[in-house]
Amino acid sequence: MSTESFHHLVGGLSDIATILALVIGGLWTYRLFIRRREDVPHIEFTVDVNFVGMQNDQWLVEILALLENKGQVKHSISNFTFDLRCLSAGEALRHGGEVINYQLEIPQKIKEGSWMPRGWNYTFIEPGIRTRYSFITSVPVSASFVLVHGRFFYSKEEFHTADKLVKVPVSVDPSRPEDVVLRERARPTEKADRP
Repeated sequence: MSTESFHHLVGGLSDIATILALVIGGLWTYRLFIRRREDVPHIEFTVDVNFVGMQNDQWLVEILALLENKGQVKHSISNFTFDLRCLSAGEALRHGGEVINYQLEIPQKIKEGSWMPRGWNYTFIEPGIRTRYSFITSVPVSASFVLVHGRFFYSKEEFHTADKLVKVPVSVDPSRPEDVVLRERARPTEKADRP
């Protein structure tokens, strides 16, 4: 094999290796950024309501937003809102329309707000981090269930929501006869001791 033939062979192999590298790189990029979307945030978002205690016939509650960034990129949030609704004891149950997918309607809006304090333009969550935001408000003692609906936006058009329906704890005030009855009903049945 002559030197010139050898250089042509090596040049051809080099061109083939370059093409293979480009194909492999393209497939890797496709898998990583298009199929697995590693260039976009992957946020796990849940909401909750924590009943802390009673004050003046109101439940003091903590409305929680829990976020975990399971992606590879930082995510900034500039619109991070919630609304809290309740269903009062004895209120008739009604199903809503198409807007709420014909689910049970929780009609009374107690509070509408944002988890971000005034003056904040945005908040962010780094990759691999879990964070917790809270908002303190009150719920009337007459409520039997509360629904918290949270939302944040990825962009102006894309958003993420989370909902949770929570039973309001039974209030027990010994000075109120109706609470004593509720407490007696809520007490577990005691088994009689057998000899």
